[in-house]
Amino acid sequence: MRKHGVVLYLFVAGCAAMLLTGCTLIGAWLGHGMDRSNRGALSPATIDALYGEQPGDSVILALHEGSTVAGVIIDLAETDPDSLLAHMDRYPFTECTARETIFPGDTLRMQRLAGDTIDVQYLSADERGIWFRRPGKDQVYREVYTTILGISWCEGRKHLRPPIEDAFGDGVLARMFSVRVMTQSGIRSVSMQEIARVQVRESWNTFMWVGGALGLAADAYFLSLILKPEEEKPPPPPKGGSYGDGGSLMCGCPFVFGHMDGEWRVETECFSGSVFRAAQRRDWARLEYTRPEQNRLRLRVVNLLQEVDSVDQLAVLRIEHDEGTELYPTEDGRMLAVRPAAPVFSRDDRGNDVLPLIRARDASCWFAVPELQPEDRGRRWMECRFPLPADADSVTLIVDVQNTQWGARLQYGFFSLFGSGLQSAYDRWNADAGARQQIREILLREGMLEVSIWDGTRWRPAGHVWEVGLSAWRAVAMRIGVEDIHDSELRLRLEAPAGVWMVRHVGMDVLPPGDVRVQCLHPSVATRDGGEDCLPELLQEDGRYVSLDTGEGADVIFTVSNDQPVEGRRVTWVLESAGYYRMKVPASASPDTELLTRMFTEPGFFARHADEAFWFRIAELQRGGE
Repeated sequence: MRKHGVVLYLFVAGCAAMLLTGCTLIGAWLGHGMDRSNRGALSPATIDALYGEQPGDSVILALHEGSTVAGVIIDLAETDPDSLLAHMDRYPFTECTARETIFPGDTLRMQRLAGDTIDVQYLSADERGIWFRRPGKDQVYREVYTTILGISWCEGRKHLRPPIEDAFGDGVLARMFSVRVMTQSGIRSVSMQEIARVQVRESWNTFMWVGGALGLAADAYFLSLILKPEEEKPPPPPKGGSYGDGGSLMCGCPFVFGHMDGEWRVETECFSGSVFRAAQRRDWARLEYTRPEQNRLRLRVVNLLQEVDSVDQLAVLRIEHDEGTELYPTEDGRMLAVRPAAPVFSRDDRGNDVLPLIRARDASCWFAVPELQPEDRGRRWMECRFPLPADADSVTLIVDVQNTQWGARLQYGFFSLFGSGLQSAYDRWNADAGARQQIREILLREGMLEVSIWDGTRWRPAGHVWEVGLSAWRAVAMRIGVEDIHDSELRLRLEAPAGVWMVRHVGMDVLPPGDVRVQCLHPSVATRDGGEDCLPELLQEDGRYVSLDTGEGADVIFTVSNDQPVEGRRVTWVLESAGYYRMKVPASASPDTELLTRMFTEPGFFARHADEAFWFRIAELQRGGE
């Protein structure tokens, strides 16, 4: 497995570096250029051998629960915070008195520098601190080692004293690791604790698959890594200047970062797809990480791509709902408190079982790689099935989704087809409601994630999920009427162009949404880079915009009270935004009227053309093109 180690790591490192400049296609091309026919036989290996894995090796993982995962190794890494809860219960339990190691799931009593002592459930640890959750809560927190005065565990019979980082270095704090495997239907993240047996084969003819798919699926991951510095305390998101290649050949929407525990993290993007002024819309996105600190909730809005962002309003919603429910926004602004259940069955259009990819909110996801063969090109889909009570007349569908960098490039390419006619197209869309409706229908039909249900005779459209951006996962809810479904299960289909959408989780609640209490908070401070006050422009949706060119940003602070929810209730925070953006595409070329006409008039043409463009670009690079 190791004889080509240096080359393999250079390959993956190259993919990572190129992703930072948006070169998804080059990753696939380099992989294709490294293809070889010499494949060894699958051979048994120890589970520990995976810690020395090589990207590109074929692997079969036999899991304790009886299933297998076959594919190509992408990497092995510490389980990311989003996945800790999903993997925690799979960790083997050993009586605490018989060991010196703290395992995920152990109860700790943590004394903190702040002067309090809290009971927590240990999840994992890294170089900076301990990941944990409060008993009965689903929020994941991290306490840095420098603020921990002591830890007791095993019902107070065992203790750790500062420096706690020494316990981390000595292996006392067990860490969760996962191996990411590229399967035929997407990325599967498997906790090491799930694996019973391993077979590995050094494989060189899969690099094109790994390179291209890595680019499609991991763009947003590497996008967030650019903000992770080597020093202990991360700086705020960039101020001034461009990011990477300045978003060359891409467009999207404003990026929103949240500050908590001394760190900035990507939270979401605002009003994706609002690509001209009359297309302005409100947008609602759950804040997954950011919480108030010292009565302040801090956000930063930054333009990282080739566009001009116009932000009309920002607000945060404090939403109280029952413990045990999850809060999901709908695209029309309703806040639904639900208890979603995972599907009982899921497969893709190639017959692959994809349930393990979308069952939980972890690092696994479903997405479709663009097809190489022309006869196979087109929109791709996955189907999910849920139990349906006989008296149900409506259900709540929830999805966790994210767009890819390839999708952002396709959007940029579509509007580039207008060339010198783009400004007149903008003028027409802004002035003519019929023209606006036409372009909206094209975008919905060709680029968005379509949801349909089986009514017994045909697949009936049930709605669309509008684009959400390439920087972070988005939790979205949709209410669907099922009064005419006379079956004990509901069959639901998600369909989209290949390579544009990633689906991490699908769930459904057949009961009516629970009670919620919504409080809207407006910003108290807002300043552009350089210190200019822009608070008045963000207080309400009134056509007064904060305009951000590529590389520009604004810091926004919300003042929050100390009010605690009543017993049995919890709080979720949601960002509400309004605005639009305009892409900075070349306006000198002549419009490509032939391609535009086909995209406007031929359903499904965009997906077929996108697949062709993907492989055409790879072939062009192989011939030495740029």
